[in-house]
Amino acid sequence: MFYRSESSGYNGSIDLVKETLNKFAGLKRVSPLLISKELPEMSEEDILSIIFQLSKEKYLNINYEITCPECSSDVITLSSLKDIPDKVICEICDICNEFIPTSSDIWITITIENEIQVQDVKDQVIDKNTTNLNLNDAFNNIEFSSLVDDEFFIIDIDKFNLLLLDVINANTNDEKKNSMENLGEYLFTNIANFEIVERNKRTPTSELDIVSENNNAFHPFLTSLGLLIPIECKNWKSAIGASEIRDFGADMVNRKFQTGILISKSGITGERKFKTDAQGELVNFFKQNAKILVLTLEDLYQISDGISLLTILRKRNRELHLS
Repeated sequence: MFYRSESSGYNGSIDLVKETLNKFAGLKRVSPLLISKELPEMSEEDILSIIFQLSKEKYLNINYEITCPECSSDVITLSSLKDIPDKVICEICDICNEFIPTSSDIWITITIENEIQVQDVKDQVIDKNTTNLNLNDAFNNIEFSSLVDDEFFIIDIDKFNLLLLDVINANTNDEKKNSMENLGEYLFTNIANFEIVERNKRTPTSELDIVSENNNAFHPFLTSLGLLIPIECKNWKSAIGASEIRDFGADMVNRKFQTGILISKSGITGERKFKTDAQGELVNFFKQNAKILVLTLEDLYQISDGISLLTILRKRNRELHLS
């Protein structure tokens, strides 16, 4: 949204937001919605989009404040959503003491640190209760979702490229299998709060290439994928057909997996528009609450170019829901 807006004459609004941010430079915390109140001529959505994009450019910092659900006191402030603990202790009130934070207990503030003059109000604190932005509301903004995706998926591009070369250059069946599974394991190991729990797990009816455990609680998209996620890896010259999708999907249904990932070098057969062949099977299993998200070689190239895996998975998820 930010870059599209910038290219269509949005620069003046960006400068206006920057000038307003300057008024709060050096404050310990500022609610993004306070900036919105300062600029009533702009929509709240546009202002938040610009603020979150400026955070990507290191113009300001995003903070996550956890408040006690009983006394509303600020308990802890973190700079990364993925670092939020499972349990938090409130030392102020005697009601809850230790509590499990939910999205409703997390508020977003910003700290402006840039080459701008710090005003005399340096030690002021803005009361977020007058203009608060809750985590649930923030995720409705596409720029915030993108910002968090970049935070939750971090890889060493050089290492990834070496693994990708192994996939491309593999010749024997063993090389093809191992190289794609190594790449798949590397990708999903590097999603925050994901853990590979099985590899080449043989069952009475099939073999699971990789199984990842997803322990995310505060990332809505990742949370929606379910706890255990099977990852099927196919380094084939030809596209995966309907038969292979049926086998994978049936296994998911039997084991009650909500989401499965298929990494296929050559994609799958059929046309999504017409729901034919393997593409049609994706829709059939989606109706059975078994969602299969497909990653192709082109998607892997995008990751090599710096696109977040989570951004690509979001797109595949959206395509499936709208098919």
